[in-house]
Amino acid sequence: MIGAVSLLYKVGRNLAFAVWNLILALVYGSWWYLTASVYHGLLGGIRSAAALSVDKDGERGPESEGGKSTPSALRTLTGAVSRIGSGEGGVRLVRASGILLILLSVAVAGTNVLSIKHRIADVKGLIPVIGTAAFTFYKLIYAVVKLARKSRGRSPRESVLRCTALADSSMAMLTLERTMIASVDDAGTDTRFFTVMTACLGMAVFLVVLWAGIHLLFRARRMRKSA
Repeated sequence: MIGAVSLLYKVGRNLAFAVWNLILALVYGSWWYLTASVYHGLLGGIRSAAALSVDKDGERGPESEGGKSTPSALRTLTGAVSRIGSGEGGVRLVRASGILLILLSVAVAGTNVLSIKHRIADVKGLIPVIGTAAFTFYKLIYAVVKLARKSRGRSPRESVLRCTALADSSMAMLTLERTMIASVDDAGTDTRFFTVMTACLGMAVFLVVLWAGIHLLFRARRMRKSA
């Protein structure tokens, strides 16, 4: 039950951020907000498909406690999305998620380039920065440990969610890096250090997200061959 609530929260958060950033992009004519909207929209779309998917053993995604099924109105609304992962033992879910993660890596690269060009970073006080850093490091370590665990017997939905969590936590680390430099250094985003660090870490995050997408595409290929 806790896992289902956590997943639904992440889906809702990503979709809300996508809509909010899209509104800001239209209001201010900002490409940065547009790329942020695309990023959260793709992430929310992947998690939505995984949450509503069906494993090859017939088990559905998150449901309410006590085995109650999803309300009929919601089931009708999300039926098209749930069918993404219902065929071929989840091969379509894994393949579609891999493609979306590759597109997500492009959004990550675009966001990073615009952040460097326009010197965009969130400035916070010391205590909020420390709290954010602690949570971000925990989030990244947890995602890496979960992904590194033995993959045999892992469901398609679980594979997708673990790769998505890695991509999300990596992007959070990039955001943290910009925030820490802007908040701790008086010169902040105007320094060469900001440019070099953001460019290097942004490239690393881009490669991680790209790898996650390619990894899922290869997994989908192996699943099809073994079917």
